[in-house]
This record gives sequence, structure tokens and C-alpha cells, in this order.
Amino acid sequence: MRWGESLLKAAGLTVTTEDIAKLADADLNGRQITNVIRTASTMAKLDGEAVTYERLVEEIEEAIRFEREMLQAPDYLGKPELKAVA
Repeated sequence: MRWGESLLKAAGLTVTTEDIAKLADADLNGRQITNVIRTASTMAKLDGEAVTYERLVEEIEEAIRFEREMLQAPDYLGKPELKAVA
């Protein structure tokens, strides 16, 4: 899934072709794009505002930061080691 006009319109955002091209530069997959749009929409509703291009950019930056931190997460986030009972 890509940044499509219909998907962005579903979020209540009017975007230009240039905006979509800029958003497409982000290295996100379809799931991440959908999550960014949903999060931006939810946050805008909570703030009583419309979804803006700037809010989408903020959510993209947050998604990329989160992904980077998860890739660098320490081993304790992995499976616990099994220990033999003596």
C-alpha cells in the first residue's frame, strides 16, 4: 500500500500531488503508512483539529524513531533464558 489520495482523503486530509510525493520518500511499509494515518487522525480528533500534512510528517518521524529504537533494543526484550531446575 502506498500513500494514496483515497487513503489520505479517508483521514480527512486534502493533499497535493507534491505532498504525496514527499510522503512517499519515507521508508515505510503499508502497515506503517496505515498506522501513521490512523494515529495522525486520532491525535487530530483528540486535539479538535484537522489532520494536516505537518501532523503526518510528525507521525512519520515518530514511527521511524520507534522502529530504530526497537532494532537497537537490548537483548532483555527477547525470549527469557530457560534454566534447569536442580
